[in-house]
Amino acid sequence: LHDALPISVSVGVAPIWVGDGAVPVDEMPSTPSDNLRPPAEVLRARGRERVLVVDPYPYNRALLEAQLVRAGYEVEVFSDGASLLARVEVSGTPALYIISDTLPDTHGFELVRRLVGRGEDKRAPVIVTAARRDSAFRIAGLSAGVDYYLRKPVNGVELFTAARILVDRHRLVDDLRRALGELRTTQ
Repeated sequence: LHDALPISVSVGVAPIWVGDGAVPVDEMPSTPSDNLRPPAEVLRARGRERVLVVDPYPYNRALLEAQLVRAGYEVEVFSDGASLLARVEVSGTPALYIISDTLPDTHGFELVRRLVGRGEDKRAPVIVTAARRDSAFRIAGLSAGVDYYLRKPVNGVELFTAARILVDRHRLVDDLRRALGELRTTQ
């Protein structure tokens, strides 16, 4: 048997390893090359904005990181919410968060609430990645502070578009707040 892979025989039954040697541990499948093409110029980062990504699965982290780096973002990845929060405390607010709805130490929405609760001056846009489709789930996320949803598996073009729009919108809102503050001080 060459190139044997684990086979799942039915729902509720564990996969059976049929290859030679030991069962592979934490092997990451290769990343689909179509998802790794750089985006069109209009969808690329304007200035190496920093993006923090948290997902419990190595493949998802690697794919999101590869896609975002190709789009010109500076990316840091984490496997749990506590690590992301600790990094934010040390290095400050990024331009964008991408958070999985399922994390080993907390729910994605709880992490969003904690990040949003840091204050408006420390707010950054939030994209949540999820396999779920139900509207009640999306409504709960919007209530927590989610700005956009990406369905897993993540489509590269949708990721590039959402990231660029959210980062640009956030920058414009910050510019307007600063201008309003300056206007108020001159009156």
